[in-house]
Amino acid sequence: MKKTRRSLAITLAIILVLALGAFVQLPLAAVGPGPTFNTLGQTKVKNKDNKIVRVPVIEISGTEPDQVDGNLDMVTVNVLTGFGFFTALQLGIKSDWSVVPRSALFPKGISNEQMSKIQAAEMSRSENAAITAAMNYLDYPIATYVGAIFKDSPAAGKLKSGDQIAAVNGKIISLSSDVHAALRGTKAGDKVAVSVIRDGQPITHTIALKSGAPDVTDRGLLGVGIYSEPIGPIKVRINLADVGGPSAGLMFTLAIIDKLSPGSLTAGKHIAGTGTMDYDGTVGPIGGITHKLVGAQRAGAKYFFVPSKNCAEAVAAPHEGITLVRVTTLQSALDSLAKIRAGEKAPTCPVNN
Repeated sequence: MKKTRRSLAITLAIILVLALGAFVQLPLAAVGPGPTFNTLGQTKVKNKDNKIVRVPVIEISGTEPDQVDGNLDMVTVNVLTGFGFFTALQLGIKSDWSVVPRSALFPKGISNEQMSKIQAAEMSRSENAAITAAMNYLDYPIATYVGAIFKDSPAAGKLKSGDQIAAVNGKIISLSSDVHAALRGTKAGDKVAVSVIRDGQPITHTIALKSGAPDVTDRGLLGVGIYSEPIGPIKVRINLADVGGPSAGLMFTLAIIDKLSPGSLTAGKHIAGTGTMDYDGTVGPIGGITHKLVGAQRAGAKYFFVPSKNCAEAVAAPHEGITLVRVTTLQSALDSLAKIRAGEKAPTCPVNN
């Protein structure tokens, strides 16, 4: 009888352990390679009739886009949460996946749904910056606008969301960085003349600047958000659903330039890459570079454009069969593409970074 009870207890304990391992969610997240998308190619989306159709990833209207070839792949990562012990064990033994505390990827108190919204907003800003940087490089007209008016802003009651900023202290404004340059060297309390266009009419206001944010020490602030975008008949739309974050900016920008300028940027070659894009063409670092490298290799890429600040991590990761091209700006990426087309060696990530 005691033996039977002991066996029953052991069986119940095993069942309990198995149940906990299968159903109890751990405070972990797993990161692995995600899908790649050729920004020069097509993707599937749902139309207004809820039918799946194929459309260009980069859709141009207002002009006939140039013929393109090859690949300019953007790469992604997969992030999994809400799994149990056994799934964590399976993912942990995979060389191309990383299991980390959930807090390493998700700020405290942020749900999966909230994080998805944050990443969608980052993607939207990334698309806007990529389109603007590409059009600015090609000398299409760009305008900068007032966005949100912050609480206690010195511009409240003077500037309005949607105002086009024409000049600051007499300096003509095209990109948002022009506003920053015009304010450089000012401090809180300094008064500046801000000229805007509202409903087609020019208006100039004198605004006393406020103190800078902790990370802004070289100028006073207007207390408004600003953003730039192209103006004119040519429109660019990026069609990618269910992809978030800012890291596709570089590849979007290159693809737009390829479609709006004569000749091929790739010469038919398979190129992938990652990196954020600022309005002025600066390429910034991203996360998940090792997982993105795996995705690029699986997709067949022969070159991978790496933001310079990610070079050390990329070089340390397995990257057989793929050349790591170091980029710092949009111009450096275009220069490297020219070298690749010519069969020359582009600047690579240094081995001892």
